[in-house]
Amino acid sequence: MLADAAQARAIEVEPDVDWTVRIVTELVADQPGAGGWDAYTAVNPFGGDFRRWAPARQMGALRLAYGRLLILRDALPSARRPGEQPPPVDDLSGTPEQRREAVRSWYRDLTRICVGELPDLDLLLFGLPGGVKPR
Repeated sequence: MLADAAQARAIEVEPDVDWTVRIVTELVADQPGAGGWDAYTAVNPFGGDFRRWAPARQMGALRLAYGRLLILRDALPSARRPGEQPPPVDDLSGTPEQRREAVRSWYRDLTRICVGELPDLDLLLFGLPGGVKPR
């Protein structure tokens, strides 16, 4: 009876679903829309000039990127999650570029875990409407 209870608790905490399927399911359920490009640009060093954007656009992009990364982190098995998670973007102090670097660092940590298993992770994270996958 104790073994059955332990198994039920384990399934409740970490269901027996492949973690990559869980990530895809969670990220596809709530696509970021047109703002996905801004969020993608915020965490990548290319694809736009984040520094020239209006402060409201910078913060919107960082908030969206942070939210998408939070979905990814929550979908990962707890044993695979990186230890460091920055506070929410609005709670970070410093310049927009310093906030960006905190989110970018977290993005690199999280995506490094998924290398090989999810080759289209950026498309899942940010939607990237109109984006073309290089061949």
